[in-house]
Amino acid sequence: MNILKRESNETARDYAYRTIRENIISLDLAPGIMLSENEISQELGISRTPVREALIEMSKMKLVEIVPQRGSFISKIDYKIIEEARFFRLIVETSITELACEMATDRDIMRLEEMVSLQEFYLERNMHDKTFYYDDEFHRVLYNIAHKEFIRKIVEDTTVHFDRVRRLSIETIKSDR
Repeated sequence: MNILKRESNETARDYAYRTIRENIISLDLAPGIMLSENEISQELGISRTPVREALIEMSKMKLVEIVPQRGSFISKIDYKIIEEARFFRLIVETSITELACEMATDRDIMRLEEMVSLQEFYLERNMHDKTFYYDDEFHRVLYNIAHKEFIRKIVEDTTVHFDRVRRLSIETIKSDR
């Protein structure tokens, strides 16, 4: 598991949630594997309670399946959820893009163009982590221009399943080369 740096204002629960979530998206925690609250809490340097709370929250988003008396598991990829997440993102981001186009300054447009250029640069070099980072950053900038940061958080939480498939598709392409 990739251990992220804890942010100064971050609660232990939020830190556990963010770290586990990023590891699920990156596929460092693969679909179907069992999670150990003890191991995660030790790796993160926090108690088990915030890890348990993070896993319970993730189970609400169907990222983790908690089976009583057996343990917690990374949910397998559910293509029905992926399609719903893709649809949700398409509908919301179409409106966000329209709003951002109305509100964008020349400086905002330059930032967006920079994000696209960086995505192309890293994609050509097969540096997929950086490509994903700048794709996500492009979307963050759009939401910021439209002054819809809260909605961005909702979309990010809802489309995490879609992000797993994005990552899996890149990993599949890499292995075919």
